[in-house]
Amino acid sequence: MYKNKVRIMAESLESAANKSLNEGNYEEAIKFYIQAADAYKLDGSIFLEDAANCYINAATLYTEMGNFDRAVIYYQKAIDCYLEVEPEINDKKSLFHNIVACCEDIAIAITALDDYESSTKFFTIGLEYLVKILEMEDELIKKYINNQIVLDYSLCALCFLMTGNENKAINFIQQSAKIAHDSESPQEIGALTSIFGIHVIKKNHDEALNILKNKIEPNAPLFSARSTGLQAQIMTLFYNVFHKYFPGEQMYYQTGEEKGIIKIRNTSYLTIALHALFYANRNIPRVDWKEIYGLLIGKIEGDNVYITDAIPITSGSKYEVKFENKHYAKAAEIDGLAASKNLFIIGWYHSHPGIGLFLSHTDIVNHLGYQSVNPKAIALVFDFTDLSENNPGFKIFKLKNLNYGAASGYYTVSWKIEGDTPKYNELTIYMENIINQIVSLCKSEQNLSFEEIAHKLKISKFMVKELLPEIKKRYGLTIIINDSKEEIVSKDQFYRQILNLTREYNPLSIKTMIDILKVDRNIIIEALEDMLSCNMLHGEFKRAKDEFVKS
Repeated sequence: MYKNKVRIMAESLESAANKSLNEGNYEEAIKFYIQAADAYKLDGSIFLEDAANCYINAATLYTEMGNFDRAVIYYQKAIDCYLEVEPEINDKKSLFHNIVACCEDIAIAITALDDYESSTKFFTIGLEYLVKILEMEDELIKKYINNQIVLDYSLCALCFLMTGNENKAINFIQQSAKIAHDSESPQEIGALTSIFGIHVIKKNHDEALNILKNKIEPNAPLFSARSTGLQAQIMTLFYNVFHKYFPGEQMYYQTGEEKGIIKIRNTSYLTIALHALFYANRNIPRVDWKEIYGLLIGKIEGDNVYITDAIPITSGSKYEVKFENKHYAKAAEIDGLAASKNLFIIGWYHSHPGIGLFLSHTDIVNHLGYQSVNPKAIALVFDFTDLSENNPGFKIFKLKNLNYGAASGYYTVSWKIEGDTPKYNELTIYMENIINQIVSLCKSEQNLSFEEIAHKLKISKFMVKELLPEIKKRYGLTIIINDSKEEIVSKDQFYRQILNLTREYNPLSIKTMIDILKVDRNIIIEALEDMLSCNMLHGEFKRAKDEFVKS
């Protein structure tokens, strides 16, 4: 009877976890998955596999949030459950597959903690189980198992390279290459990883870069990982190995399509990253991630394009951001400011949080408007899930043939960041500092212009204007954002101004308030309705006459 109750409780907790996951509340889902797993364990070994599955779900969500050290803890708990139940299971093939997957995920997660030695140990354990699985599978499945073995040998070799153990790396690469040759799969992702490792060891820069950019990166989804966070971490491992053996500045060279290179001032990159991370980062539930949109300012220097500034324009939904009529006025203002410095709009940037670096059909249509006017115009796409110590998380694109319109293909172009490039942790700290300073200024009970805030924080007024409404919403700030005068006013002070006007005018027209207070109409309406609902005002807002009449 007790066991039935415990099992029912565990199933209920797992259902609650699934519900929270569907709602995008990762932290709540993790809590329920862990509680469900612990409850399943109370019900005896018969439900240990259910407990393991719940631990795995929690660990996977931790990887999505970038919390790799916590992920490792719960992947290990899952393995412990599988090992405890192993003696009671006759058909161990499925169990071994699960253990292998956990070992692979732990090995990759640990690379985020720079513990490459432990990564090699977990890859090795996983390989031992893969060999056992190989003996159990039929001939048709053995090919796929061999491909997985090749990949794990290759990834383990990269971890050995990060520890400086080239001899071990070479040994694993040789084993990987032999299995790939014997199973006739030289073009599989594992074999390509081995070839990349060989070029790295031989210091073949161009060959290593070519296979990384043109073979491995486009096929990143083929890596067997449970989450985009782990897939991104696998690519981080590649970049870490590449930059260890070929140290230098942040750059990406693409040959064949275009002369010249895109030179990006590091402050411009910082602006793009700040804008994108504010609306999508590992501390925000995935369901709340938003794309962002901005303009790139710069000039042409021979064959090269030089990006001197990035100007935020707007944010959108998770998968889309729209350029609306109100944004054309902002773009015209930006164009005028750029022209005064002998610069111009050289392209645009936007983000793809968690969905990768490419141009969608809508993106191609948008970029037609830029590149048809200026053949050098570029589209920069940023995805914070691609950020790592050696990967700044973006690509730059151009369209191949404008005559094809929306059916045009596109290609990546070469770029180089000029100046020091902040790493992911530095970027998040920078973003948090900016937000905290804006919140502090908004609570200072003083009127401040966007320009004054921008000057204090050393960011553009356009960034201030873009972030303020969302910061007000997130932190429940009692401020009025006046776009017309580009300033913030304390709510109490603004309401006192309205109260004073109601003493002077009765009726008080909306036009009079707009003329005197210099604010947008919607701010006046919202303030009046709030003051009436709180009994700060006594009277009636007559919409037909567009005026407030005090009773």
